[in-house]
Amino acid sequence: MSPRLTIIGYHNVEATHYFDAPTGQGTRGFRQQLQLLRRAMNVIGLGTAVRAWAEGRRLPMRSVCITFDDGYRDSLDLAAPLLEEYSLPATFFLVPAFVSRESHAWWERLSWCVLGASVPTLHWRDRVIPLRGRASRVAVVEELAAGLKMLSLREREGAVEEMVEQLVPVGPAYREDLFLDWDQSRALVRRGFEVGSHSYCHAILARETRAEQEHDLARSKKVLEHELDAPIEGLAYPNGEHADFTTGTFDALRRTGYTHAITTIPGLNRRTTPPFELRRVVISPATGPRGLLEGLARTWKPRRT
Repeated sequence: MSPRLTIIGYHNVEATHYFDAPTGQGTRGFRQQLQLLRRAMNVIGLGTAVRAWAEGRRLPMRSVCITFDDGYRDSLDLAAPLLEEYSLPATFFLVPAFVSRESHAWWERLSWCVLGASVPTLHWRDRVIPLRGRASRVAVVEELAAGLKMLSLREREGAVEEMVEQLVPVGPAYREDLFLDWDQSRALVRRGFEVGSHSYCHAILARETRAEQEHDLARSKKVLEHELDAPIEGLAYPNGEHADFTTGTFDALRRTGYTHAITTIPGLNRRTTPPFELRRVVISPATGPRGLLEGLARTWKPRRT
């Protein structure tokens, strides 16, 4: 049997407005996960794996790739030093509009305004949504996020800013430093890490027209390659579920020069897995070894007896 490939996805290490965890738990958990991966698996670069299969070469047994989406600042401050400590490669998928501060991460902005709302209700789509304690508000964020993902990029970002105006959040200010800037992104490349595209503005591609998809993918690749002086061959689909890309997306990827793309659909990858539909399991660093093992279990099919 040909060796199979597991791809692991992360976002942040420590807590953000949207990804909550006690201080320090993400760093401790990520270290423990890397220790386990170093002992039990063969961690290889995603680009290395894709090129090996394209050239007809075999991968090592128990091959795993580590990836990070969105370009959170702690990719450089926390993840990179730990990866270096254990001599493990990783690929970081960046959003140029976040790096250049052209736009906000809508899910972070949403969570910030709902959790910090100074009013007791939100009026949204002919509904009046009560905002009670923190647990209730977290549930509201998840519900709203699911609906917002069905919109186009422009509609989604506009809706979130309308909520910010309506909810008048109080407390800690929105964190403008959550994401890498260009100098920090270049530092990742200088340290030997692979980078890829996560679209230009974090558009959920299937919600955009074919022309908009192609423009976004081409622009992201061009800007990243120019700013980082590094080849951009891979894409991580924003959101990355089945409904978030189409055959039109695959055509746009080919025309704009990408060689592979990864989803957030759990599963093992084989040489026969379509290169624009690579499977990946997303886990949280804060869950530690148990979370890693549970994530890996979601990708591995039970053996037939």
